[in-house]
Amino acid sequence: MDLNGKVCLITGASGGIGEAIAYELAKEGASVVLFARRADRLETVAAAIGGERAATVVGDVKNADDIRRAVATAVERFGGLDVLINNAGVSIMGNLHSIPIELVEHGWAVNVIGPILCVQAALPEIEKRGGMIVNISSAMSLRPTKNLAVYSATKAALNVISASLREELRERGVRVLTVHPGFIANEFTRNTLAAPGMEADLQRLTSMPSGRTSEDAARDIVAAMKADAEVYRSLPEMPLTTPL
Repeated sequence: MDLNGKVCLITGASGGIGEAIAYELAKEGASVVLFARRADRLETVAAAIGGERAATVVGDVKNADDIRRAVATAVERFGGLDVLINNAGVSIMGNLHSIPIELVEHGWAVNVIGPILCVQAALPEIEKRGGMIVNISSAMSLRPTKNLAVYSATKAALNVISASLREELRERGVRVLTVHPGFIANEFTRNTLAAPGMEADLQRLTSMPSGRTSEDAARDIVAAMKADAEVYRSLPEMPLTTPL
């Protein structure tokens, strides 16, 4: 996909990979609709890009009305929508035998239901322009990981959703890209929601060194979009039993 002149809606755009993707897309000549809950951070990102190429919408991916406002903003400000990037997510940590069910439900609502709501709201506009849906999954979705079963399961669900959506939309001219970034010690990791008793494990997770940055991931993701890839993994040696 040639991203010059395209209109892209990015969820979770107030920090981390989402913010970095916004900057990379702007470099490619795209206009961006930045969607997240933190108004101040969204305005900072939009100001860095420039008001003529960036719009902000404060909202929550769990709220269908908020998402519809974001899509409407893309149409009103920039004339349509070419790309949806489902980046908003939450990391959940806890032992399955004791994790509060509220944390489980929150993880599924943000990481699974949220992207579905976004697809349902954005697809009518994306289909008009033969665009693309990008779902940001995780390398943790490809292997079992102690204390991260809930997070890994939500991202594994997103893999299957992406693969199924790809088949549903292939003949309708809409491409679907699934992305598996490697571990990045960024704001997303530091904001992991941990169950009681997980304090030491959370400290170990957030203090782990990372050879990759949000900017590294964003460059790779945008390159995969330009190449019309279907799956991008930062750890290509990690085996997949199915091409998700």
